[in-house]
Order: sequence, then C-alpha cells, then structure tokens
Amino acid sequence: MTLERRIGITLSGGGVRAAAFHIGVLQRLAEECCLERVAFLSTVSGGSIVTALIYRLGSDKWPSSVTFLHDVLPEARRHLTETNLEWEMGLKGLVHPYSALRRRANLLGAALRSAWGIDGRLDQVPREPRWVINATTYETGKNWRFMPQRMGDYDVGYVLEPRLPVAEATAASAAFPVFIGPYVLPTHEYSWVRYRDGGLRETDPLTMPFRSLHLWDGGLYDNLGLEAVYKMDTEQFREGIDFLIVSDGGAALKRTGPRPRLSLVTRSIDITTSQVRALRSRSIVGKFQRERNVGIYAALGTSPRKILTDAMVGGKVSADLLARCAPDEVVETAAAVGTRLRRLTIHEFEHLRRHGWDTANCTLSGYCPDLFEFTRWAG
Repeated sequence: MTLERRIGITLSGGGVRAAAFHIGVLQRLAEECCLERVAFLSTVSGGSIVTALIYRLGSDKWPSSVTFLHDVLPEARRHLTETNLEWEMGLKGLVHPYSALRRRANLLGAALRSAWGIDGRLDQVPREPRWVINATTYETGKNWRFMPQRMGDYDVGYVLEPRLPVAEATAASAAFPVFIGPYVLPTHEYSWVRYRDGGLRETDPLTMPFRSLHLWDGGLYDNLGLEAVYKMDTEQFREGIDFLIVSDGGAALKRTGPRPRLSLVTRSIDITTSQVRALRSRSIVGKFQRERNVGIYAALGTSPRKILTDAMVGGKVSADLLARCAPDEVVETAAAVGTRLRRLTIHEFEHLRRHGWDTANCTLSGYCPDLFEFTRWAG
C-alpha cells in the first residue's frame, strides 16, 4: 500500500553499521512506494554518510522507490563492501601530513569525494525533500545544521545558501572526537548573519568572533537527529510531517572493565551520549505507543520477537510470523559490528540490511496496523 502522508525520516549515527541498517529500513519503505512521500530528512554521522551516498547514486537527488530498489541499493552495497573510508583518509593524510594531525575530518570529506564521487554542493541540493545534516558546534555546544538554505546554529549565526561541498558537511556530521577530531571551518570564507527577532526571514549582518569553527559529530548533541523534526516538550512533529520514522543504528552501551586512559575519554563520551539518546528515545517511543499509526522507532539490536510481543501488549506472537523473520543470530551479528568507517564484509552488510528490513517490517505492522501489513522478505 502507499502511505498518503508526509513522511519525516531520521537516520542516526553509528558508522557504516548504521549505514547498512538504514539501507534495510529504507528498502522496506521503498517496497511500499513510500520514498516518494518523504518530506523531511534529518541525518547524523553514519546516517549522513549513507544519505550522501544515496543522493549521489540517485543522480544528486532523493530517489524514487523504484530507483532505490533497482539502482541505488545494489550500488550502495558495492560501495560499502568495497571501500574502506578509513584507509582512504590515511592515504589522503600521507599527501597532507598537517591535515592528518589537525584536520582529519577534512580528510574524510576529501575521501568521500575521491572514493565515492560525492562532489555536489550544499546550496545545489534539491529543496524537496528537506535534508538537514546535523553536527555539533564545539564553540557553542549547540546543534549545527547544514541545509541548502543555510548552515549554522542559533548562537553563533548562519551562512545563507552555503557554497560548501556536501562531502564536507557530511564529514563534519561524522567527525567523532579522538579518532577523527573536529571539522575545521574557516569563518572568513563566508558572510555571516543573525536572524532578527527569532524569525527566519529578516537578517542582520554578523561579525564572527572566531577565526575558525570546530564542528564535531552530530551524535554528541543528538545521535537520533530528532530535534530537527520533533519537539519533546509538546510531543509534536514539526510542521509538514504527518508520519515519522526514526531509524536508530546506534550501538547499545555495554559493560566494561578498566581501560587505558584514551579509552576512558571515549567511554565518557559514550556514557553521556547514551543518556541523551535514552531520554529522546523514551519520549518518541512513548508517543508512538500512545498514538498508533503516526510513526515508528526502529532500533538496531531489537529482535523481531520482542518487537511483535511489545506491539501486541502481551499477546502471543504466532510461530508463522517469527518464521518469516531472520533468526536471532542475524540480530546478534548485526549489533556486534563496531562503530567504524571501515569496509564491511558482504556477510556483515547483508545481516545489517536484513536486520534493518525485519525491524522496519515488524515495527510498521505492529505499531501501524491500519497502514502496513506484515510481509515476507524478498531479498
């Protein structure tokens, strides 16, 4: 069936693990001819990387459902299983040793251009659907947003219609501290403004107090990308969205013992971001549980049995439904893939794609039964 609603989609961070999981979720939507109904995209880190790839493979625009299934999906599989972005960054670093030490995120942007051909410009991205690429501003601690209309945050100011490569914006969204480090944006290359009276129409010129801005992974602020589409205080979607799909390919926080000093830093970041993610996910999941048929939260690592059992509020899940889903081993293998930008094996990609598809299939049919039916995996 075709969903006659304006769809909002958030694609979380989580490296290439999240990217392949999101591919599976989008495949399930494409099978229902839903990609044409997408009005808004909010992406973070790995979600931004896979969306940039999807746009590139779709001739620099959001693809139709048929184009996604026939053209984009096979090519996305090839790119994610044949290219190691970490190695590509390393090769760029040999040519630009200063950047290898101080601007590794900028090297990621260069790697996305050379390895995947992501060479479009932000101001040239089609305005429909609206695509927001999320990062975090080190100088202000706010959510930085890249859009065709503007880039910036409400504290530091904005650049209108930024002539910035999409690959650079994507790299900033995935600039995780320690392993990659911040994306460095030279402020003197742009004209800055501040919106007047909290609106989005009239602006005043702004003198930027910083010579450069340091943009970190959007997951440090909001790994789900929810803030751009959902207001937690009112529990309302942003205007223009009737149905919201939250695809969460992030890793669960695991138990661990004592670690080396560098690992303590990353562990501290993981604890903080995990807490923020939990607060945001509880809010949106609560809304979906109270209001059926308005959206889904599809989370990596959740088994089909748990999804269907929770959706039926304690009812017994039929063996026939579970037999149509991948076994729990697929879920476990998918969830065990690390948060990296390395090349995925075919085995890893297919398990992540199937897990994303199953998660979307079970969640859509369980929480939106008036709109979606449980269907069989077709490969």
